Amino acid sequence: ASCPDPCGGQLQQDVTELPFRAALADALGEEGERGGKPFIRVTPYLLCAPETPLKLDDIIRREKDGAHYRVCSRPEDRRTPLGAGFPYAEVRLERMEADA
Repeated sequence: ASCPDPCGGQLQQDVTELPFRAALADALGEEGERGGKPFIRVTPYLLCAPETPLKLDDIIRREKDGAHYRVCSRPEDRRTPLGAGFPYAEVRLERMEADA
């Protein structure tokens, strides 16, 4: 898969079909101003099982609409405690524009 990177280049990744279940959500982030108008940065994140095999800079594709996201954190960075009744990890994402 090839997607533009934030610096104007291309990210090239080998595509491995490794489906997993997760929930995609948005978190409100920092406030700022763009073009004289206020805005709030929205950061997508993924809630998944802690053992989900994701690494930094992996590109994942959502089956529903084919949207591509770059993984910006590791599942082990933010996860529930080991004794939690509902174990999950939170992974920060960046939405990518896929090549046509």
